[in-house]
Amino acid sequence: MDKKEHKEGIQLLPMGIIYFILFLIVWFVDQKYKIIAYQNYQDDIVLSWSSDIVFCILFASMVIVFSQVLGSFSKLFHNLEQLFQEILGDLSLQDIFFIAAFSAVCEEYFFRGLLQYYLGLLPASLMFGLLHSGPSKRFLPWTIFATAMGFILGSLYMTFDNIFIPIGVHFLINFINLCFMQQKKLSP
Repeated sequence: MDKKEHKEGIQLLPMGIIYFILFLIVWFVDQKYKIIAYQNYQDDIVLSWSSDIVFCILFASMVIVFSQVLGSFSKLFHNLEQLFQEILGDLSLQDIFFIAAFSAVCEEYFFRGLLQYYLGLLPASLMFGLLHSGPSKRFLPWTIFATAMGFILGSLYMTFDNIFIPIGVHFLINFINLCFMQQKKLSP
């Protein structure tokens, strides 16, 4: 690919490698110590999975509506959204899916499955928020929102004792918000 043909925006391969390494670390620890909680779906797998999926969709929808309202009425969050549009560049639906899936799976396994197990909800949530910080004050709303979401996702993990719940909610929030962001970028 020519330098001229190079797509501007986020580089997905380095991000994917980092997330893959993070996932492998957690996977190896879990293989040895069995620290990650999974729902026992032996009774009625269809009903259990269905109810988990419906819960994830409903819960994520509430967060997405809240974040869209923040972006509409708060100048800080609106500016943050524009900043992300610049940083991410043009994303295809496949790019959005990749970012949402890898971030949800790997971050939830690492922060909820590993750090929360060893350090507790508060430190894991604060570290999750710190991961979502940037090089300037313009990223502060993202850091605050991510810290709050760290507490929420950690609480969901503790309540349901099932890593798939925070993964599902995290994936849907990222996927749909990134889709909205791209749609707004393309709209006049």
